[in-house]
Amino acid sequence: GGLAGRDLEAIAVGLYEALDLSYQQYRHASVQYLGERIGVPATVGYKALDYLGIKLIRDSSPFPWVGGSTGINTYTDLMKQGVTFNILLFGQGPGSNYDPKIPVNLIDDLEATYPGGIVAIEGFNEIDHAPVTYGDQRTEASSIAAHLETVRLIRERKRLKHLPIYDLTGAEVPKTLGPRGDYANKHVYAQNGNPPRPHFEGAHRGLNGVKPWGVTEFGYATYPEIDWLVIGVDERTQAKGILMGIFDAYHLGASSIYLYELLDQKKEPHREMHFGLFDYHYKPKPAATAVRNLLRIIEDKGAGGKEFTPRPLEVDLTLPEGTFALALDKVDGVTQLVIWRETQIWVREAGKRKDNPTVPLAVKLPDGAKARALYDPLISDAPIKTYGGDGQVTVDLPDYPIILEFSR
Repeated sequence: GGLAGRDLEAIAVGLYEALDLSYQQYRHASVQYLGERIGVPATVGYKALDYLGIKLIRDSSPFPWVGGSTGINTYTDLMKQGVTFNILLFGQGPGSNYDPKIPVNLIDDLEATYPGGIVAIEGFNEIDHAPVTYGDQRTEASSIAAHLETVRLIRERKRLKHLPIYDLTGAEVPKTLGPRGDYANKHVYAQNGNPPRPHFEGAHRGLNGVKPWGVTEFGYATYPEIDWLVIGVDERTQAKGILMGIFDAYHLGASSIYLYELLDQKKEPHREMHFGLFDYHYKPKPAATAVRNLLRIIEDKGAGGKEFTPRPLEVDLTLPEGTFALALDKVDGVTQLVIWRETQIWVREAGKRKDNPTVPLAVKLPDGAKARALYDPLISDAPIKTYGGDGQVTVDLPDYPIILEFSR
Protein backbone atom coordinates (compact mmCIF):
# COMPACT_ATOMS: atom_id res chain seq x y z
CA GLY A 1 0.00 0.00 0.00
CA GLY A 2 1.00 3.60 -0.54
CA LEU A 3 0.84 6.53 1.80
CA ALA A 4 -2.85 6.98 1.21
CA GLY A 5 -3.67 4.82 -1.76
CA ARG A 6 -3.64 5.90 -5.37
CA ASP A 7 -7.11 7.38 -5.12
CA LEU A 8 -5.56 10.32 -3.26
CA GLU A 9 -2.67 10.97 -5.63
CA ALA A 10 -2.31 14.30 -7.35
CA ILE A 11 0.30 16.21 -9.20
CA ALA A 12 0.74 19.76 -7.99
CA VAL A 13 1.77 22.68 -10.09
CA GLY A 14 2.38 25.67 -7.84
CA LEU A 15 1.11 28.93 -9.28
CA TYR A 16 2.20 31.97 -7.33
CA GLU A 17 0.99 35.46 -8.16
CA ALA A 18 2.70 38.71 -7.29
CA LEU A 19 -0.35 40.74 -8.25
CA ASP A 20 -3.97 40.58 -7.20
CA LEU A 21 -5.62 40.93 -10.61
CA SER A 22 -9.31 40.59 -11.31
CA TYR A 23 -10.63 38.10 -13.82
CA GLN A 24 -10.53 39.24 -17.42
CA GLN A 25 -9.91 37.69 -20.80
CA TYR A 26 -6.31 38.90 -20.95
CA ARG A 27 -4.13 39.01 -17.87
CA HIS A 28 -0.56 39.90 -17.03
CA ALA A 29 1.22 38.65 -13.94
CA SER A 30 4.45 37.05 -12.90
CA VAL A 31 4.81 33.34 -12.44
CA GLN A 32 7.33 33.13 -9.67
CA TYR A 33 7.43 29.45 -10.36
CA LEU A 34 5.22 26.84 -11.92
CA GLY A 35 6.14 23.43 -10.67
CA GLU A 36 9.15 21.95 -8.99
CA ARG A 37 6.49 19.81 -7.28
CA ILE A 38 4.74 16.49 -7.64
CA GLY A 39 2.32 14.30 -5.68
CA VAL A 40 2.40 10.51 -5.42
CA PRO A 41 2.60 7.75 -2.78
CA ALA A 42 6.04 6.42 -1.97
CA THR A 43 5.44 3.14 -3.78
CA VAL A 44 5.45 4.98 -7.11
CA GLY A 45 8.90 5.00 -8.72
CA TYR A 46 10.85 8.21 -8.19
CA LYS A 47 11.72 8.17 -11.90
CA ALA A 48 8.13 9.17 -12.64
CA LEU A 49 8.52 12.18 -10.36
CA ASP A 50 11.84 13.09 -11.86
CA TYR A 51 10.46 12.75 -15.40
CA LEU A 52 7.89 15.48 -14.79
CA GLY A 53 10.17 17.71 -12.75
CA ILE A 54 7.55 18.75 -10.19
CA LYS A 55 7.79 17.77 -6.57
CA LEU A 56 4.79 18.54 -4.42
CA ILE A 57 3.01 15.51 -2.99
CA ARG A 58 -0.62 15.72 -1.96
CA ASP A 59 -1.21 12.76 0.27
CA SER A 60 -2.75 11.77 3.57
CA SER A 61 -1.07 11.98 6.92
CA PRO A 62 0.42 8.67 8.08
CA PHE A 63 -2.29 6.43 9.52
CA PRO A 64 -0.65 3.43 11.15
CA TRP A 65 -3.93 1.74 12.06
CA VAL A 66 -4.42 0.86 8.37
CA GLY A 67 -2.69 -2.35 7.38
CA GLY A 68 0.21 -1.84 4.98
CA SER A 69 0.44 1.91 5.58
CA THR A 70 3.94 3.26 5.33
CA GLY A 71 5.81 4.93 8.16
CA ILE A 72 7.19 8.42 8.60
CA ASN A 73 10.54 7.35 7.15
CA THR A 74 8.91 6.93 3.74
CA TYR A 75 7.86 10.56 3.78
CA THR A 76 11.22 11.80 5.01
CA ASP A 77 13.11 9.76 2.40
CA LEU A 78 11.20 11.67 -0.28
CA MET A 79 11.69 14.97 1.53
CA LYS A 80 15.44 14.41 1.40
CA GLN A 81 15.11 14.27 -2.40
CA GLY A 82 13.48 17.69 -2.46
CA VAL A 83 9.86 16.55 -2.34
CA THR A 84 7.44 18.61 -0.25
CA PHE A 85 4.00 17.64 1.00
CA ASN A 86 0.50 19.02 1.17
CA ILE A 87 -0.85 16.74 3.89
CA LEU A 88 -4.48 15.75 3.37
CA LEU A 89 -6.36 15.02 6.58
CA PHE A 90 -7.60 11.44 6.70
CA GLY A 91 -11.14 11.42 8.05
CA GLN A 92 -11.24 7.94 9.54
CA GLY A 93 -9.65 6.45 12.62
CA PRO A 94 -9.29 3.21 14.54
CA GLY A 95 -12.63 3.69 16.30
CA SER A 96 -16.13 4.65 15.28
CA ASN A 97 -15.47 8.37 15.81
CA TYR A 98 -12.77 10.53 14.26
CA ASP A 99 -10.19 11.68 16.80
CA PRO A 100 -8.53 14.92 15.59
CA LYS A 101 -5.59 14.47 17.94
CA ILE A 102 -4.38 11.42 16.00
CA PRO A 103 -3.63 13.08 12.62
CA VAL A 104 -2.38 16.27 14.31
CA ASN A 105 0.09 14.26 16.40
CA LEU A 106 1.26 12.34 13.33
CA ILE A 107 1.71 15.50 11.27
CA ASP A 108 3.52 17.17 14.15
CA ASP A 109 5.88 14.19 14.42
CA LEU A 110 6.53 14.33 10.69
CA GLU A 111 7.36 18.04 10.80
CA ALA A 112 9.66 17.43 13.77
CA THR A 113 11.47 14.67 11.88
CA TYR A 114 12.04 16.75 8.74
CA PRO A 115 11.29 20.46 9.30
CA GLY A 116 10.09 22.24 6.19
CA GLY A 117 8.99 19.10 4.39
CA ILE A 118 5.33 20.00 4.85
CA VAL A 119 4.16 23.10 2.96
CA ALA A 120 0.40 22.92 3.60
CA ILE A 121 -2.34 20.95 5.34
CA GLU A 122 -5.64 20.19 3.61
CA GLY A 123 -9.05 19.49 5.09
CA PHE A 124 -11.12 16.37 4.49
CA ASN A 125 -11.66 15.11 0.96
CA GLU A 126 -15.16 15.43 -0.59
CA ILE A 127 -17.30 15.13 2.51
CA ASP A 128 -20.41 15.07 0.31
CA HIS A 129 -19.29 11.57 -0.72
CA ALA A 130 -17.35 10.58 2.40
CA PRO A 131 -18.65 12.37 5.49
CA VAL A 132 -16.62 12.07 8.69
CA THR A 133 -18.01 10.33 11.75
CA TYR A 134 -17.60 12.70 14.68
CA GLY A 135 -19.64 13.05 17.83
CA ASP A 136 -21.54 9.90 16.83
CA GLN A 137 -22.83 11.67 13.71
CA ARG A 138 -21.87 11.14 10.07
CA THR A 139 -23.12 14.23 8.28
CA GLU A 140 -21.85 17.37 6.62
CA ALA A 141 -22.21 19.19 9.94
CA SER A 142 -20.20 16.56 11.81
CA SER A 143 -17.50 16.70 9.12
CA ILE A 144 -17.20 20.47 9.40
CA ALA A 145 -17.13 20.26 13.20
CA ALA A 146 -14.31 17.69 13.01
CA HIS A 147 -12.42 19.89 10.58
CA LEU A 148 -12.78 22.96 12.81
CA GLU A 149 -11.47 21.10 15.84
CA THR A 150 -8.55 19.74 13.83
CA VAL A 151 -7.64 23.22 12.60
CA ARG A 152 -7.85 24.54 16.17
CA LEU A 153 -5.40 21.89 17.36
CA ILE A 154 -3.03 22.59 14.47
CA ARG A 155 -3.01 26.29 15.33
CA GLU A 156 -1.97 25.40 18.88
CA ARG A 157 1.10 23.45 17.77
CA LYS A 158 4.31 25.46 17.64
CA ARG A 159 5.69 23.45 14.72
CA LEU A 160 2.47 23.55 12.67
CA LYS A 161 0.76 26.86 13.32
CA HIS A 162 2.62 28.63 10.49
CA LEU A 163 1.41 26.20 7.83
CA PRO A 164 -1.33 27.34 5.42
CA ILE A 165 -4.52 25.29 5.60
CA TYR A 166 -6.77 24.42 2.67
CA ASP A 167 -10.45 24.15 3.48
CA LEU A 168 -12.19 20.77 3.17
CA THR A 169 -13.99 19.94 -0.09
CA GLY A 170 -17.55 18.80 -0.68
CA ALA A 171 -19.30 21.59 1.24
CA GLU A 172 -20.44 25.08 0.30
CA VAL A 173 -17.74 27.71 0.66
CA PRO A 174 -18.71 30.18 3.41
CA LYS A 175 -18.60 33.92 2.78
CA THR A 176 -15.45 34.03 4.91
CA LEU A 177 -13.33 31.01 5.77
CA GLY A 178 -12.57 32.21 9.27
CA PRO A 179 -11.46 29.26 11.42
CA ARG A 180 -11.89 26.79 8.55
CA GLY A 181 -8.54 27.70 7.02
CA ASP A 182 -6.52 30.03 4.82
CA TYR A 183 -7.43 28.87 1.30
CA ALA A 184 -10.77 28.02 -0.25
CA ASN A 185 -10.57 24.68 -2.01
CA LYS A 186 -12.20 23.31 -5.15
CA HIS A 187 -12.13 20.13 -7.22
CA VAL A 188 -12.71 20.67 -10.94
CA TYR A 189 -13.59 17.95 -13.46
CA ALA A 190 -14.80 18.76 -16.96
CA GLN A 191 -18.03 17.04 -17.99
CA ASN A 192 -19.03 15.44 -21.30
CA GLY A 193 -15.47 15.73 -22.60
CA ASN A 194 -15.75 19.53 -22.62
CA PRO A 195 -12.79 21.86 -22.46
CA PRO A 196 -12.21 22.84 -18.83
CA ARG A 197 -12.96 26.57 -18.86
CA PRO A 198 -16.70 26.49 -18.09
CA HIS A 199 -16.08 24.17 -15.15
CA PHE A 200 -13.30 26.34 -13.73
CA GLU A 201 -15.58 29.35 -14.07
CA GLY A 202 -18.31 27.45 -12.21
CA ALA A 203 -15.88 26.63 -9.43
CA HIS A 204 -14.78 30.26 -9.33
CA ARG A 205 -18.38 31.45 -8.96
CA GLY A 206 -18.88 28.95 -6.14
CA LEU A 207 -16.16 30.63 -4.07
CA ASN A 208 -18.52 33.43 -2.99
CA GLY A 209 -15.66 35.84 -3.56
CA VAL A 210 -13.36 34.10 -1.06
CA LYS A 211 -9.64 34.55 -1.73
CA PRO A 212 -7.10 33.05 -1.88
CA TRP A 213 -8.16 29.72 -3.33
CA GLY A 214 -6.69 26.59 -4.87
CA VAL A 215 -7.70 23.58 -6.96
CA THR A 216 -6.60 20.38 -5.26
CA GLU A 217 -7.95 17.99 -7.90
CA PHE A 218 -8.31 18.40 -11.66
CA GLY A 219 -7.96 15.89 -14.47
CA TYR A 220 -9.29 13.83 -17.36
CA ALA A 221 -9.53 10.04 -17.56
CA THR A 222 -8.11 8.26 -20.61
CA TYR A 223 -10.97 5.87 -21.21
CA PRO A 224 -12.88 7.00 -24.35
CA GLU A 225 -16.62 6.96 -23.73
CA ILE A 226 -20.01 7.81 -25.20
CA ASP A 227 -21.80 8.94 -22.06
CA TRP A 228 -22.76 11.94 -19.95
CA LEU A 229 -21.18 13.95 -17.12
CA VAL A 230 -17.61 13.03 -16.11
CA ILE A 231 -16.56 10.76 -18.97
CA GLY A 232 -13.29 9.42 -20.29
CA VAL A 233 -11.51 10.74 -23.37
CA ASP A 234 -8.48 9.63 -25.37
CA GLU A 235 -4.89 10.40 -24.41
CA ARG A 236 -4.35 13.40 -26.69
CA THR A 237 -7.58 15.02 -25.50
CA GLN A 238 -6.46 14.50 -21.90
CA ALA A 239 -3.22 16.32 -22.70
CA LYS A 240 -5.06 19.24 -24.32
CA GLY A 241 -7.48 19.56 -21.41
CA ILE A 242 -4.77 19.43 -18.76
CA LEU A 243 -2.73 22.15 -20.45
CA MET A 244 -5.78 24.39 -20.72
CA GLY A 245 -6.83 23.71 -17.14
CA ILE A 246 -3.47 24.70 -15.69
CA PHE A 247 -3.75 28.14 -17.25
CA ASP A 248 -7.49 28.45 -16.61
CA ALA A 249 -6.83 28.02 -12.90
CA TYR A 250 -4.12 30.66 -12.82
CA HIS A 251 -6.07 33.00 -15.09
CA LEU A 252 -8.97 32.90 -12.63
CA GLY A 253 -6.71 33.64 -9.67
CA ALA A 254 -6.03 30.20 -8.17
CA SER A 255 -2.83 29.95 -6.15
CA SER A 256 -2.24 26.28 -6.97
CA ILE A 257 -3.56 23.40 -9.04
CA TYR A 258 -3.12 19.69 -8.44
CA LEU A 259 -3.44 17.38 -11.43
CA TYR A 260 -5.28 14.17 -10.62
CA GLU A 261 -3.37 11.87 -10.84
CA LEU A 262 0.15 10.58 -11.46
CA LEU A 263 -0.46 6.92 -12.27
CA ASP A 264 -3.40 4.86 -13.50
CA GLN A 265 -4.77 2.84 -10.59
CA LYS A 266 -5.47 -0.44 -12.37
CA LYS A 267 -5.80 -1.92 -15.85
CA GLU A 268 -9.51 -2.53 -15.32
CA PRO A 269 -11.87 -1.08 -17.97
CA HIS A 270 -13.35 1.80 -16.00
CA ARG A 271 -12.66 5.51 -16.22
CA GLU A 272 -11.91 5.86 -12.50
CA MET A 273 -8.84 3.68 -13.00
CA HIS A 274 -7.35 5.82 -15.80
CA PHE A 275 -6.89 9.41 -14.63
CA GLY A 276 -3.10 8.99 -14.52
CA LEU A 277 -0.55 11.04 -16.42
CA PHE A 278 1.29 7.72 -16.64
CA ASP A 279 -0.29 4.38 -17.43
CA TYR A 280 -0.24 1.47 -14.99
CA HIS A 281 3.18 0.39 -16.29
CA TYR A 282 4.71 3.85 -15.69
CA LYS A 283 4.70 4.76 -19.39
CA PRO A 284 4.15 8.53 -19.77
CA LYS A 285 1.00 9.48 -21.61
CA PRO A 286 1.00 12.56 -23.89
CA ALA A 287 -0.28 14.58 -20.91
CA ALA A 288 2.81 13.70 -18.85
CA THR A 289 5.08 14.71 -21.72
CA ALA A 290 3.13 17.93 -22.25
CA VAL A 291 3.39 18.90 -18.56
CA ARG A 292 7.11 18.10 -18.60
CA ASN A 293 7.58 20.22 -21.73
CA LEU A 294 5.51 23.08 -20.33
CA LEU A 295 7.50 23.29 -17.10
CA ARG A 296 10.77 23.27 -19.00
CA ILE A 297 9.56 25.99 -21.38
CA ILE A 298 8.41 28.40 -18.67
CA GLU A 299 11.16 27.67 -16.16
CA ASP A 300 12.76 30.88 -14.88
CA LYS A 301 16.42 30.16 -14.20
CA GLY A 302 17.27 33.76 -13.33
CA ALA A 303 18.62 34.50 -9.88
CA GLY A 304 15.95 35.97 -7.63
CA GLY A 305 13.21 34.90 -10.00
CA LYS A 306 10.87 34.18 -7.11
CA GLU A 307 10.96 37.72 -5.74
CA PHE A 308 10.73 40.13 -8.67
CA THR A 309 7.65 42.14 -9.65
CA PRO A 310 6.37 41.97 -13.25
CA ARG A 311 6.62 45.04 -15.43
CA PRO A 312 3.64 46.72 -17.10
CA LEU A 313 2.85 45.25 -20.51
CA GLU A 314 0.61 46.20 -23.40
CA VAL A 315 0.13 43.68 -26.20
CA ASP A 316 -2.13 44.52 -29.12
CA LEU A 317 -4.21 41.48 -29.98
CA THR A 318 -7.89 40.81 -30.57
CA LEU A 319 -8.87 37.54 -28.95
CA PRO A 320 -11.71 35.58 -30.59
CA GLU A 321 -14.49 34.25 -28.40
CA GLY A 322 -13.28 31.45 -26.14
CA THR A 323 -9.64 32.53 -26.45
CA PHE A 324 -7.49 33.67 -23.55
CA ALA A 325 -4.01 35.02 -22.95
CA LEU A 326 -1.66 35.21 -20.00
CA ALA A 327 1.71 36.99 -19.98
CA LEU A 328 4.45 35.44 -17.86
CA ASP A 329 7.46 37.61 -16.98
CA LYS A 330 10.91 36.23 -16.31
CA VAL A 331 13.62 37.96 -14.34
CA ASP A 332 15.96 38.25 -17.36
CA GLY A 333 13.54 40.47 -19.30
CA VAL A 334 11.96 37.70 -21.34
CA THR A 335 8.17 37.55 -21.47
CA GLN A 336 6.18 34.50 -22.53
CA LEU A 337 2.67 35.11 -23.82
CA VAL A 338 0.52 32.01 -23.35
CA ILE A 339 -2.46 31.96 -25.73
CA TRP A 340 -5.11 29.26 -25.77
CA ARG A 341 -8.43 28.66 -27.48
CA GLU A 342 -11.12 26.56 -25.80
CA THR A 343 -13.53 24.89 -28.16
CA GLN A 344 -15.07 21.44 -28.49
CA ILE A 345 -12.29 18.84 -28.24
CA TRP A 346 -14.40 15.70 -27.73
CA VAL A 347 -17.47 14.49 -29.63
CA ARG A 348 -19.50 12.92 -26.85
CA GLU A 349 -22.05 11.32 -29.17
CA ALA A 350 -19.33 9.45 -31.07
CA GLY A 351 -16.80 8.98 -28.28
CA LYS A 352 -14.06 10.45 -30.45
CA ARG A 353 -11.54 13.27 -30.31
CA LYS A 354 -12.11 16.45 -32.29
CA ASP A 355 -8.97 18.11 -33.63
CA ASN A 356 -9.88 21.63 -34.69
CA PRO A 357 -8.06 23.50 -37.47
CA THR A 358 -5.69 26.23 -36.36
CA VAL A 359 -6.82 29.84 -36.40
CA PRO A 360 -4.40 32.66 -37.41
CA LEU A 361 -3.93 35.30 -34.72
CA ALA A 362 -1.97 38.53 -35.24
CA VAL A 363 0.06 39.68 -32.25
CA LYS A 364 1.57 43.17 -32.14
CA LEU A 365 4.19 43.40 -29.44
CA PRO A 366 4.98 46.50 -27.36
CA ASP A 367 7.36 49.07 -28.81
CA GLY A 368 10.90 47.77 -28.63
CA ALA A 369 9.86 44.16 -27.98
CA LYS A 370 11.35 41.48 -30.20
CA ALA A 371 9.77 38.10 -30.92
CA ARG A 372 12.15 35.23 -30.20
CA ALA A 373 10.39 31.88 -30.37
CA LEU A 374 7.10 29.97 -30.46
CA TYR A 375 6.59 26.87 -28.32
CA ASP A 376 4.05 24.05 -28.48
CA PRO A 377 4.19 21.93 -25.29
CA LEU A 378 2.30 19.08 -26.95
CA ILE A 379 5.21 18.71 -29.37
CA SER A 380 8.43 19.60 -27.58
CA ASP A 381 10.17 21.79 -25.04
CA ALA A 382 12.19 23.26 -27.93
CA PRO A 383 10.83 26.07 -30.13
CA ILE A 384 8.70 25.00 -33.08
CA LYS A 385 9.54 28.35 -34.72
CA THR A 386 12.11 31.08 -34.16
CA TYR A 387 11.94 34.75 -35.09
CA GLY A 388 14.50 37.37 -35.99
CA GLY A 389 13.33 40.10 -33.67
CA ASP A 390 9.99 40.84 -35.31
CA GLY A 391 7.70 43.35 -33.61
CA GLN A 392 4.54 41.81 -35.05
CA VAL A 393 3.89 38.13 -35.76
CA THR A 394 0.98 35.91 -36.76
CA VAL A 395 0.66 32.62 -34.93
CA ASP A 396 -1.44 29.61 -35.88
CA LEU A 397 -3.52 28.99 -32.78
CA PRO A 398 -4.55 25.36 -32.11
CA ASP A 399 -7.20 24.17 -29.64
CA TYR A 400 -4.78 24.16 -26.67
CA PRO A 401 -2.09 26.53 -25.29
CA ILE A 402 0.94 27.71 -27.23
CA ILE A 403 3.61 30.09 -25.94
CA LEU A 404 5.07 33.11 -27.77
CA GLU A 405 8.34 34.31 -26.29
CA PHE A 406 9.75 37.81 -26.74
CA SER A 407 12.33 40.09 -25.15
CA ARG A 408 11.83 43.71 -24.15
